[in-house]
Formats: sequence, C-alpha cells, structure tokens
Amino acid sequence: MNALEGTFPHQAAATLISPRQLSVLALAAEGHTNGDIARHLGYAEVTIKSDLTALYRTLGAASRDDLIEKARLAAVRARTCGVP
Repeated sequence: MNALEGTFPHQAAATLISPRQLSVLALAAEGHTNGDIARHLGYAEVTIKSDLTALYRTLGAASRDDLIEKARLAAVRARTCGVP
C-alpha cells in the first residue's frame, strides 16, 4: 500500500492529475527523492520535476510537504463527502 493510496478516488481530480503525476505524488509522499522517483518510474529526473511543478500548481502547494498535506486533505474531503 502506498502513502497516498485512494487519495484521488473521484473523477474530477482524475481530469486534473495524470496517472503518472499521481504515481510521482505517491512516491514523493513515501519520502523518495526526485532521482529515486525517476529511476523507479523510468523517466528523466527533469520529467519528475515538471510533474511536481504541475502538481504544486494544481493543488496550490508551496512546497513538497505542503503538496503532500494538500493531497491527503483532498482525499479526506473526497471520502467525507461520499465522492465515489
């Protein structure tokens, strides 16, 4: 089980965050570095940085820790509101 499993269960978020970005976010939440994430997913580190930048913008985050916290809060809100 990854650190953000079930974070974006609803379709609205799926249109904002790509599957790769969600994988990047999950690995970042587990504490992996950009280089680790790049090697694990088979992408260049610059691609991972680009994905994280897009995630910061999408979730309105100011830092990596803020990004992970906002993602977790979004997951809680989605589950609380009964979003499928």
